[in-house]
Amino acid sequence: MRENISPKKIGNSFFVFFLLYILTIIGTEWINFILYFCGVEINVGIAEGISLIICLVVFWMNRKKVEISPVTLDYQKLIGIFIIAVFGFIMAVYPDQSFDTFNYHLIAQNPHFENYFTDDYGYGNFQVWGFRLSDRLFYYFRWLLGYRLGTLLNPIVLIISFIELYELIDFFFQKAVIDKEKFIYKVVCNRTIWALAILLPLDAMFMCGTYYVDIVAVPIAIEILYQLLAYDKNQSTLDVAYFAILNGAWVGLKLTNIIYVIPCVLIYLFFHIKELRIKDWFCAVLGGIYPFGMYLIFNYVCTGNPVFPYYNSIFKSVYFSANNFKDVRWGGTNLLEKIFWIVYAAFRPSYRQSEIFDFAPGTLIVGLVGTAIITILLGINFLREKKTQVSTEYIILLSLAISSSILWAVTTGYSRYFIFGKILWGILAFIFVLFMVKRYRNAIGYVLSMAAFIGIVVCFTINIYSAALGRNWSWSGVSWRTFCQQIRNVFSDNDIKTDYGIDADAYILTDNSTMGVAELIDDSCYMININYPNKEGIDPKDYYIDKINNADTIYDIHKRDIADIEEYVQQLNNNKLYVNSFKTVEVGAGIYELVMVDAESENGNSVWISAQKVLSLKPCEESGKYTLSFISGRYYDWEDSPQVKIKVFKSDGVTETLINEIKVDNNDIDNFELMCYLDKGDLIIMKAVDQDGNEIADEEINKVFVLNTVLEKRDSD
Repeated sequence: MRENISPKKIGNSFFVFFLLYILTIIGTEWINFILYFCGVEINVGIAEGISLIICLVVFWMNRKKVEISPVTLDYQKLIGIFIIAVFGFIMAVYPDQSFDTFNYHLIAQNPHFENYFTDDYGYGNFQVWGFRLSDRLFYYFRWLLGYRLGTLLNPIVLIISFIELYELIDFFFQKAVIDKEKFIYKVVCNRTIWALAILLPLDAMFMCGTYYVDIVAVPIAIEILYQLLAYDKNQSTLDVAYFAILNGAWVGLKLTNIIYVIPCVLIYLFFHIKELRIKDWFCAVLGGIYPFGMYLIFNYVCTGNPVFPYYNSIFKSVYFSANNFKDVRWGGTNLLEKIFWIVYAAFRPSYRQSEIFDFAPGTLIVGLVGTAIITILLGINFLREKKTQVSTEYIILLSLAISSSILWAVTTGYSRYFIFGKILWGILAFIFVLFMVKRYRNAIGYVLSMAAFIGIVVCFTINIYSAALGRNWSWSGVSWRTFCQQIRNVFSDNDIKTDYGIDADAYILTDNSTMGVAELIDDSCYMININYPNKEGIDPKDYYIDKINNADTIYDIHKRDIADIEEYVQQLNNNKLYVNSFKTVEVGAGIYELVMVDAESENGNSVWISAQKVLSLKPCEESGKYTLSFISGRYYDWEDSPQVKIKVFKSDGVTETLINEIKVDNNDIDNFELMCYLDKGDLIIMKAVDQDGNEIADEEINKVFVLNTVLEKRDSD
């Protein structure tokens, strides 16, 4: 029988509210998961309400068994919170236009379960089958605040993490420092600066203003670290269950977090395995699986692979090739690079780690170098005195940092998946500074600690500046002019679904980066990702051809910037999609074109651009009245650009006669239909001219295109 079990100490009240939110969403996911297989669909809010009530009841029943740490907000913490809040709001004003957001994040936020191979086909690509718990957290923020401000979840997460991290490094500071008022300590050990610098490597700052999910789990991670560092031998079943649920949530929030969960669980077992009972093991397994178990089951039932598409050489799902998926763009290329990958991350951040590299990972550099220096000094001391003292907390931190670095290197090596690893090395950097100013109270210790502090401040400043210039995952540069333009759209994009006056039966999507736009417009239609990488030897059309054959109105979606019109037409032709019309729509993310198409069409699309000077159709075979129809627009949406016209002539080979002059709208892509009388042998010529009547030059950036020109003879008047 266990004795002297004190109330379970858990994170501060900010973290508790965040954890309650996560647990509510987990409960909601289980309810929606069960209802999906029962063929029942309920309105958004009902499952959430039921789950919230259950969570509150469970918490109330265990309220005397837990102790919530109080939050003290002194001026230093308030400064840090203010910096994160201001930066987060500024970045949130700009719409997230990142590839991953449109490829699958917006789709994964959907509160209902969906089989993306039967209910849709290939929608969201294979990434949408990952554990979507993090994405689900964003949905309600987007629903309440709109598309732009829906990203505020990330800065909120960073604020919670900042408070946790501040208190954690303050724990080490209070433990190590006696003379806390000494000037050197006030300067080089400033907890606000250190907490900000550790928490906000460039990867994390990049995600403010986006729906990227990589930092959502950081508060959970810091709480788990605290549980490991605050070693308590007397573990109750509640303690075990709490630790297990936290780790399960860590995995459920993103599968790549397994690189931290494995060493954390092993460290926990090292200290507690002897005292665990069968009841504890049962609660640990159940609590660990609970946050993501529904995803494993759902993926297995729908695809045959519980972690689809990973390890498909084992599970052999028909919806993916029989290999173990790995993005070969990232990580070490050989064994030596994998072994020293953490060193590459510190000193060569631009090498195979991310599309956007961390320019100056200061805390990581100081953490690695500082840990090496401490190890050498402790080794020398051991050789001299045959003994040395190393705290348990330091051993846990170092073990976790090294093991997670190795697992990261051998799995992905991708920068965004190692944010908490950088935090661990950042804490070790802070400990290094404490070590130097405490143990070596001389010029060498002060110089090294001051150099480390100045280094992390400089790197942090560079990274803030770099992120503000536009090197971020939302691809939005910060300037006063653009900020004033974008802030007018705040709260005006709060409708998740908007009526655009269309009646679509299906969407055939040719671009992964527009699938999320389809989700914003209408997620009730049948969605087809025509480029889904299906298993070799299987035609994807076998899965959806019957669906589109019964569809009357089919749309594709394209970015308003249609400068790739020639490549786009070729892609449409390759997939037997014939364009009927364009409709310009504005969603929270920006302006897009809904492209109405005919599927399985034998008619090929044709395109002419103004850079080709003249469009000439074949001569008429007989005289009579004709109808000339075509689609025309401009490459870009430039409201203030000069007027452009298309002049339509008929020519007998000698004389050109003007038939009509058409203004090309700067904002829309329109259908045109002209009637004219042509003699046998006449041909139609089309030219694009500017407002002065001059043909648009080849170098003119805002070119005009004409699509699907058709000349038909009229049977009667």
